[in-house]
Amino acid sequence: MIGGRAMGAALVLALGGALVLGACGPRKQGARASAAASASGSAALPPLGEDDPPGVKLAEIDLSAGAPEERSSGLLSEEHAVFYDLTEALRKLQEPGGPPGVFVRFGATRLGWGRGGEVARGLKKLREQGKQVVCHADELGNSSYGLAAEGCGQLWLSPAGSVDTVGLGAELIFARDLLARFGVEADIFQVGRFKGTGEMLTRSHASEEVKLSLQGALGGVRERWLEGVDAGRPGGQARAAVERGPYAAPEARQRGLIDQVGYAAEALAELRRKTQGGPVEVVFGSSSGGRGGGLLGLARGLSGAQRARGGRGQIAVLRASGSITMEASKGMLGGGDGIAARPFLKQIQKLAADSSVRAVVLRIDSPGGSALASDLLWFDLLRLRQKKPLIISVGDMAASGGYYMACAGTKIVAEEGSIVGSIGVVGGKVALGKALERYGVNVEVVPADPAGEPGRVAYSSGLIPWDPGARERAVASMQAVYDLFLQRVSQGRGKPVEEIATFAEGRIFAGREGLRRGMIDQLGGLQEAIELARKEASLAEDAGVVLVEQRSSLGDLLGLGAGAEEEGRSLEARLLASAPGGAPWSQGLLVHASTLLPLLRGESTLTALPFALLVR
Repeated sequence: MIGGRAMGAALVLALGGALVLGACGPRKQGARASAAASASGSAALPPLGEDDPPGVKLAEIDLSAGAPEERSSGLLSEEHAVFYDLTEALRKLQEPGGPPGVFVRFGATRLGWGRGGEVARGLKKLREQGKQVVCHADELGNSSYGLAAEGCGQLWLSPAGSVDTVGLGAELIFARDLLARFGVEADIFQVGRFKGTGEMLTRSHASEEVKLSLQGALGGVRERWLEGVDAGRPGGQARAAVERGPYAAPEARQRGLIDQVGYAAEALAELRRKTQGGPVEVVFGSSSGGRGGGLLGLARGLSGAQRARGGRGQIAVLRASGSITMEASKGMLGGGDGIAARPFLKQIQKLAADSSVRAVVLRIDSPGGSALASDLLWFDLLRLRQKKPLIISVGDMAASGGYYMACAGTKIVAEEGSIVGSIGVVGGKVALGKALERYGVNVEVVPADPAGEPGRVAYSSGLIPWDPGARERAVASMQAVYDLFLQRVSQGRGKPVEEIATFAEGRIFAGREGLRRGMIDQLGGLQEAIELARKEASLAEDAGVVLVEQRSSLGDLLGLGAGAEEEGRSLEARLLASAPGGAPWSQGLLVHASTLLPLLRGESTLTALPFALLVR
């Protein structure tokens, strides 16, 4: 894998392709003021370790450990609160009689564009109800600043922190010349002019089609970002400065990007002053929404301590996050499975047969992967839709195979900053035979038929390149899958293939443009999708919502299940080990690199995003 970084955003091209656009416990503040001034130069603060001061109860949302879509499921792992828990916390805070003030602790977290938009909207609703929303961050990047600027009533930044808003851009890396120097032959091709998956290996510069597709999608995200900054910090000063960073804390305040410079304890003290508040309840974070995982979760499950919420007439929320493969691939210590078709199909079938589930919300955040798995999932999702409403909620992206799945839904809901589309197919292989010849290793193919074609019988070999006949058949197979993809989107969306073709060929779009083109039905987040499911199923407003947990069997956790492929675990282990210093983006890159696994397992076609977009 080759990675590149631009300070605001980065696009990393993984071999085979995929486009990829924390939690602390409650901290009590003392009741008595400290005699010493704080290091930030603001008012004196209470000493550590004292009890909460008297006053009304306040709420805290702790985002410092992020808000992942799914809980960890490793044997020895500890679970943390997930994005659904966050949206539920925001919804409950909006109910009558809620706390008058909310403290949001960002830390240095960077939520994705789609999820950040929903959180910003939830905080904004709290402010519209007259509640005080005070936020504190240690660092802010493009996406996290957009969230904070739009959602926070008052924004604090640590004295040594920074606002790293530098604008959005893409940094593309091309390795054709490097591969040629080592004698590596890359034969990668695509169906769809804008797909661009193989360009890293086959070109020295980006094609105009890839530039156009990227600029369109990033332009849509940028437009929504700037509108949110304008809405949350009117007057134009913040908008004029937001793409010209980075800024140290004092200059960020001078330019109107933040309100105060100080520490989290000082920001919380300010919220207490504004609301006459006292005790703080953490409504989202590791001490609130997290539940014991691994062996602890197993013990609780055996004892019956964990039970699904809700009764008859409920809505089920099912998550589909990561790359799409036929089989699961993980070790016993946890790690993301992605969307493994075989176990996921069983979950879909259970929901279809469960009479207590009246509607399903499928939360998709995926760059795609296996074309075969995507089609199998589409089919069963469409059958589920025929029995009960199936509402699709798009997280940061539903692209390629992720969008393939989404089109089976009754309705699709996505954020303005979500990425959708990339209707296209890619395939090919990298042959290492000539490279090995330089080191004295020769490869020879002996077909069973003396008149056979060596390049044809070595179709799946990673050493021998395709001959013209084999390549022709591969292209024909990919074209057939692409045509099938168009038909599936057409059937799911109720539009003629000719109309689907106008936004196909691998192009990607931000949510607003996707709505204009009829690729989605409504702008919104997970809570809006749940409300739409409630309406489609004619359920009462108090109908229960159950979060479906995808638990692996004990055999899978021990590496004994059918999905425990050695090659998958080996690739994951190597990728994670190669991340310098355990870089925080390593898991994100792993998700998108894992879209290659179907090729390693012998599948010939993928429907996956061409780039990995890492928002920093």
